[in-house]
Amino acid sequence: MGTRKPRGTNIPDKFEISAYDECAKWGLQEWTAALTARMNIRHGWRWACLEGKSEDVPNNLLRNAREAADKLLCEPTDTDLSVSKSYSVLTAIRDQSAAEYFHGLDTFNDPRYVEWVNRFTASTMIQDDDDAELVLDMKRLYETPAWRMHADCSATGNSLFIAVDLGVPDDQLVKEFKKWIGDTRKAAGTASIPRRYNNKDFVDWHENRLLAYLDLTFWASTRNKEFTHKTVAHAIFPFGSEKRDSEIVRRTIRTKANRIVSDEVVSALNGQLLHSKNEL
Repeated sequence: MGTRKPRGTNIPDKFEISAYDECAKWGLQEWTAALTARMNIRHGWRWACLEGKSEDVPNNLLRNAREAADKLLCEPTDTDLSVSKSYSVLTAIRDQSAAEYFHGLDTFNDPRYVEWVNRFTASTMIQDDDDAELVLDMKRLYETPAWRMHADCSATGNSLFIAVDLGVPDDQLVKEFKKWIGDTRKAAGTASIPRRYNNKDFVDWHENRLLAYLDLTFWASTRNKEFTHKTVAHAIFPFGSEKRDSEIVRRTIRTKANRIVSDEVVSALNGQLLHSKNEL
């Protein structure tokens, strides 16, 4: 990992908390678009700085990330960001695309996957069963779910691919799929989304200034900086607010903000939005 980021107190001039006032009127569609865009931008940034040091990011990727961060601060309520369209939930169950299939090649150049790549490369060289370690690696390759490998490499996503044998009767497939869902959620530590998000959630997100927190902290990360919790608290909450406290930002706001921009929540919002459109 890189060296510790310098902690600063200078909020960028382009940031205005009043620019987020419009969020008070947002519903499912606006929140889904805004959070989807921010999740995608953050995923791209994490991919760009795999070593955790923004100064080592290629210039073109660094420039793109900083431009995106500036745009979020200048136009935080723009829910027509093109990046949001790259996350498309057409259905909760879908085919793996050809592009997604070939994206697996990227892992060969991803330093997070070096152990798995070496394991795979070595296993293809097995000539006989004499090398017990190579045989064990081969066994591990075939028996480890891809999602677990991605989790081990800190590259988890919310969409997991499975193989389906269409030669099996439908009732058996449904039964096995339900069991797979339960077993995999438990093994992956992925909580189910038991309810639909509603206006009560959206009001909470706005009143806690979660978008502003996300945008400020993302902007700082693209500059290899880190704002103090006190600095953020004073920037996003007005004077006299009980939330204008560094400990509240550290213990509550940070956790809530990171939660709503997670794969799980963004996926649930997109699915809920799709379902609501299908009901029309």
